[in-house]
Amino acid sequence: MDPANEISVTKEELRNLAFSSAEAEGIDPWLFLAQMEVENRPWDTYVPANSEGAVGPAQLVPTWHPQTGYNQGFWPEGKSLDFNNPDEAYEYASKWVDHMVDTAMKGGVSQAEAYRQALSTYNAGSDSIDGAIYARDVYRNLDSVRERFGDQITPREFNPMDFVSQDPATTVDEQAGFIDTLKHHMQNAAQPGPTLEPGG
Repeated sequence: MDPANEISVTKEELRNLAFSSAEAEGIDPWLFLAQMEVENRPWDTYVPANSEGAVGPAQLVPTWHPQTGYNQGFWPEGKSLDFNNPDEAYEYASKWVDHMVDTAMKGGVSQAEAYRQALSTYNAGSDSIDGAIYARDVYRNLDSVRERFGDQITPREFNPMDFVSQDPATTVDEQAGFIDTLKHHMQNAAQPGPTLEPGG
């Protein structure tokens, strides 16, 4: 996207988009906000490619995305992704984080460790030293974003019907998936976000 065609949203609106995307997926919205600020600290809507090829407000690499989403099943096969559209970028990023956290927790690790692994992989492609440093930086930014943006964020009103299909053609397995998503969201909403020592 050319800067001349930049989507017109304010920095505050951009932060609210990131926050609400995380809420919709049932992941810690403040941690996601802290992560997205590390990715795009000026909160710009147009973010040109960096040296690694990452673009857009969520700093996703077109070489790997949305193919990763197709392969891992958290992004519908064939669905496009506009990296510079904040709605799409944050939706994709939050779904990816949610998928990684769920996968790690199903493997038996704690929620805090699952988030750490997800952050590391988001940044470095795997759980590596560079990724661990990135995860540390995100956690160090957590209290700061709460303090600076707490009065600017409008929490999303939780609507259970968001997770229930109204399509009469929905299969039993698909409906069960919606129910699992609802349970996941309610469990995350009922407990505090993961904690991790800044130097961890």
